[in-house]
Amino acid sequence: MNGTKAFPHLHDHAREALQLGKQERIRKAHALPWINYPAAETLHLDLEHLLTLPASHRPPCRALLAAPNNGKTRLLRRFAKKHAPPEEPSMDDEPLEVPVVLIEALDGPHERQFFNQVIDAFGVPFRPDDNIHRLRYKAERLLTYFKTRVLLIDEFHVIASGTPAAQRNLLNILKNLSSRRRMSIVVSGVQEATAALAIDTQFSSRFRPVHLPLWGGNAWRRLAHSIEGHLPFPEPSHLAEPRFAERLLFEAESTIGGLIDLLADMTHWAIMRDQPKLTMETIEQCGWIKPSERIRTASAAFF
Repeated sequence: MNGTKAFPHLHDHAREALQLGKQERIRKAHALPWINYPAAETLHLDLEHLLTLPASHRPPCRALLAAPNNGKTRLLRRFAKKHAPPEEPSMDDEPLEVPVVLIEALDGPHERQFFNQVIDAFGVPFRPDDNIHRLRYKAERLLTYFKTRVLLIDEFHVIASGTPAAQRNLLNILKNLSSRRRMSIVVSGVQEATAALAIDTQFSSRFRPVHLPLWGGNAWRRLAHSIEGHLPFPEPSHLAEPRFAERLLFEAESTIGGLIDLLADMTHWAIMRDQPKLTMETIEQCGWIKPSERIRTASAAFF
């Protein structure tokens, strides 16, 4: 059979992976490429729009809200990577700019932690225990020097762990930083982040909420079908078949991250046992536990 016609349910890289050993097939299956979907594309275009806007003393900002494990971190990483400076700039390049800076996980609600993370994102040496005024000055100088236009802050909901005074102080810092540097700020977190934003009405009014909804219906089936083409199995698993897709939706708790984790566990189990495809039985066989049940299951093992 012509190699280009064999295994038509697979993308080229997954078809080629069938010739590899088990561990390499598993590694290839775990390295899923970016799979686009409408909500992600809409958000990406909105973030691109922020980069094109003229400088303003009240730059538009966004609050990206989503359930845990529903893809917000990967979205922000993809946007930041697209606008990252070259790793080895040539002498002919324009002066180095870093238009997008990503803080992957806010450490806490305090200004010292925040400024340390901003400086660290640029990869320059500094003293984390330095005077807070010096840290603030250095962070702002870096944002100005590298002409940063959009600052992304993931896991923003962690500021709710601080006192109301600490939360309000950090919100004021972000608001003033956005105005002085004429820079849009995009915060991302679970729904609890809205409570933190609500502490300061001036702050919350500047941040337009953007929601990544939970999955379901035909969109979920299309997602499952898209991912299946990247899993190196010689036979189709038919993940988008209604009963199979509904079971995956239940086990993954309607999140894209849950689905990717579930299929990774299933794929590992099936490849190691020379299974030609994934089935609904693979879910139990691989020992999958739904994310919401893991703490209860772990606790039950000790008591």
